[in-house]
Amino acid sequence: MMKAQRIQPVLGRGFQAVHLLLNANFGLGVTELAKKLEIAPSSTQDILRTLMTLELVEQNEETKRYWLSPAIFELIHDAAEHYGATPKFFETLRRESQSTGYTYYFQTVFREVMYVTYCAGPHADSVALGANCAIGLSSTGKAILSRRPRETWASCYPAEESLIDVPGVVPDLKRWIGELETARETGIAWNRYVTYKDCCSLGAALHVEGALMERGIAMVIPRAQYPDVDQVKMEQHLLGVVDKVSRILESPL
Repeated sequence: MMKAQRIQPVLGRGFQAVHLLLNANFGLGVTELAKKLEIAPSSTQDILRTLMTLELVEQNEETKRYWLSPAIFELIHDAAEHYGATPKFFETLRRESQSTGYTYYFQTVFREVMYVTYCAGPHADSVALGANCAIGLSSTGKAILSRRPRETWASCYPAEESLIDVPGVVPDLKRWIGELETARETGIAWNRYVTYKDCCSLGAALHVEGALMERGIAMVIPRAQYPDVDQVKMEQHLLGVVDKVSRILESPL
């Protein structure tokens, strides 16, 4: 999840502790957690006290083991509600999802990885928030890449090992570059196969003047419906949604 040598030790250990507790269904004791963090139990105890003060961690009085507090979901809620968006933005994607029956993912680029920061629709749930993949594997990511200088594209081609478990996808740099060229012309990139085994998606980049982040929207549809959909109509629809959202984010008040 993170590389401790790149961040401040105390802050880094705190985040590592949270991550370790996330994966410990029955919690961890101080000694167990200290071993995993590779620090002294006394230092681990200090970290846990701080996390308890922040109400992110609780201790079971009987077992003395620590576990993540449900209050951590308040932080997740605040992040989802306020991360670069507005109430009108949420209403727009919810309304589009109710109208089409499809799922919409609002995604943001960070260090060439696409992160889902908001979602609405049948495949939208708390597990989807924070879902991520390399920018070159995402339909939205490919649409964003297509707007960058062509000479930078190849450096974002997905590692072949990341494509092994994606059904129906054979590593092919030439074809992938062709998808970016198409996206550059149309504004839309497709993923006929995505990490959801029964879905495919199309994505487009947002156009927000002065934006600090590269963002976009993906529309996820059941793969069984793909042969019968009007692709041109769907592309036009998504571009219309992206235009609405871009204008909302340019004028958030």
